[in-house]
Amino acid sequence: MSLSTMTNDLARPGGGKQTIMAVAYNHAPEGSPTSNKSNSKAFDAVAKFIPTEVLAPYILVAGLAKNNTSNWTPEGAFFAFIFITPLLLVLFEFAKAAEQKLAWPATTQLLWRAAAATIAFAVWSLSIPHNPYQEAVGGIVVAGVLAVLISPTLAALDSIVMRVLALKA
Repeated sequence: MSLSTMTNDLARPGGGKQTIMAVAYNHAPEGSPTSNKSNSKAFDAVAKFIPTEVLAPYILVAGLAKNNTSNWTPEGAFFAFIFITPLLLVLFEFAKAAEQKLAWPATTQLLWRAAAATIAFAVWSLSIPHNPYQEAVGGIVVAGVLAVLISPTLAALDSIVMRVLALKA
């Protein structure tokens, strides 16, 4: 999911929030349309948290680092993108709000989404061949198990955290 779409349902002063993430996870408020439920909900959930703007650059940099064709190390690329993911989410959200002349987003909800995106990216990145920790954690099988465990956990936590934080706003 793009960085812009990941934050469409953040609370803003004066209301005006959408429920895109809630709909995506079938946790929309009563009366809202929900997406089609399927057995692949866990895999869909983790994909919704991963900012697509980070995936392609990470694959490129990780591949260059693995082949020693850049100054990057595989570990450096991994941790740089772990650090960059939440920063980009916050930057893009504030840029979107400024461009569309929206109220600034609720900071606590935005920080939660940034943390969730970072966790999802870290789990996803373990599954690509250029990740330096893939062999250390047991390869793609462990990455798959982590994705299956983390996906529904993030989706459930997102529903709870966003509701709790919306009540405080």
